[in-house]
Amino acid sequence: MVFPTPDAMSLQFDLAMNEDGAAVLAWCEDFPDYTPWVPGDVWVSLYASDTGWTDGELLGASISSPHVSISDEGIAMVIGQAVTDETWVPYPDDGEEQPITELWSARHVVGSDWAAIELVDPSRVAGFSPWRVAFQLDDAGNALAVWDAGSLRGQWWNRFTDADGWGVPVSLGESARSQISLAVHGTGDAIAVWHAYVQEEDASDAVQAVRFEADSAAWGSVEVLHRSLHNPNDLSVEMDAQGNALVHFRQDPESASPTRSSQNQVVWVNRFNPGAGWGQLESIGTAWLSHQLGMDGFGNVIAMWPLKDQHGLWEHRYSVESGWESPEMIVDATDLGFHLEVGSAGDAVILYSMIIEGYQSELWSMRYVPGVGWGAAELVDILSPYFERDIAIDGEGNAILAYGRQVSGGYEVVVRKSSRPE
Repeated sequence: MVFPTPDAMSLQFDLAMNEDGAAVLAWCEDFPDYTPWVPGDVWVSLYASDTGWTDGELLGASISSPHVSISDEGIAMVIGQAVTDETWVPYPDDGEEQPITELWSARHVVGSDWAAIELVDPSRVAGFSPWRVAFQLDDAGNALAVWDAGSLRGQWWNRFTDADGWGVPVSLGESARSQISLAVHGTGDAIAVWHAYVQEEDASDAVQAVRFEADSAAWGSVEVLHRSLHNPNDLSVEMDAQGNALVHFRQDPESASPTRSSQNQVVWVNRFNPGAGWGQLESIGTAWLSHQLGMDGFGNVIAMWPLKDQHGLWEHRYSVESGWESPEMIVDATDLGFHLEVGSAGDAVILYSMIIEGYQSELWSMRYVPGVGWGAAELVDILSPYFERDIAIDGEGNAILAYGRQVSGGYEVVVRKSSRPE
């Protein structure tokens, strides 16, 4: 399936899939005559295994950064940032003028149309211009959203329930410095992690975490998982079906210059158990420029990264029964950009690109099946490099691949189904 955006000058999109194979895709397109700070249109499409993709539907204009989630009941939601007032005002953090932007959402229930767009914070309790947004639905379709409202306002959260809609935003703490990640269990329990600034003699950066309990609709105490002089990169949190979680990030070695390092970075993980809390920070290897990690529903992990001065893409696997295994190179190539996704049943799919000449690159995919291993690489497309890509996997290991492709006069979003091998 191809969703064209013929007049767009840029493209953002997000993809999500539930355990039964239903999916939602949202994309934002900006246009050549756009006003700075004022984004373009957001479109959405739904997928069902028996009917395929619906036609793209316009959700609204002056909207950017769509994030999507879909529950096991098939309830879908899109959250993003919308320009709600084109009156330019000074942004409190730095005084630079920009239009007022606010966090919005749109919800779809099976058998009905998309509901009208509504604001997550209509009374501006948290102010305006939210960013670094993370959100996810639980199995029943309740939503939990966490966002940063700037250094003067800090972090905020809000919850959507079918009975009450969005509540009143509540402060979660001081501002995140660069990254927020959220993992939501099917029951609604959740863990949020972020990178915060700390003023200490031997540290300027911290990784912090806090747990949300759905029954009480309340957050626990913020815990500091790590302090350092170096920024954590690609900070994220994953969660399995039992509520165990894994925080992971990449960071320069403590011996490196705090300004800039040109060496491999250390990949760190920390495990959370609902009964025991957080464990100890553990180094699982070194990576160059990027790393990605996915956890299945049983707690098994696949991590992946490239290494400086070495060819290939390296896999580092964790088994609940035996721990971390030795790294193994699964792609022997250079100039790699990649995306990894791990499904609840343990299946994994990667999309990776290799530059072949000029601005052209080959986009390849590989699939991992539990008990079988990695299959052969398959050529997906030839396109311009550096475009977004995304993967979603259902409970049976079937996957949807999505990527952006430049065409004459604009862009398009391409989605492909990848069925689990028999």
